[in-house]
Amino acid sequence: MAGLLLLPIYPQISKADGQFTGADFIKWSGKDQRSFVNNSIVMAIYLISQSDRSVSECVTRWFGAERTLGFDNVRSMIERNTSRNPQIVILAMMERECGSLDFSSAR
Repeated sequence: MAGLLLLPIYPQISKADGQFTGADFIKWSGKDQRSFVNNSIVMAIYLISQSDRSVSECVTRWFGAERTLGFDNVRSMIERNTSRNPQIVILAMMERECGSLDFSSAR
């Protein structure tokens, strides 16, 4: 369920061939990787804030406190999970740090 949260952000990647994985991501330039991760997290923070501001603030602290370290941690996790979609890896990391991202009963 949480993985659906970011699909509208990158529909071309999600639908291109159904197989966008961490293996594809790690082939990108560092600049493109950083942009992808930053944009994914910023959009997730915005969407999460519409349902639970405390969770969005937690994600902001988790990733924003030390951007370089946050990116390095995300990239490292994607490298260890190359068969998975990077957006799913990012969401799993957010949930591990800040709790459930299931807001289906919100509002």
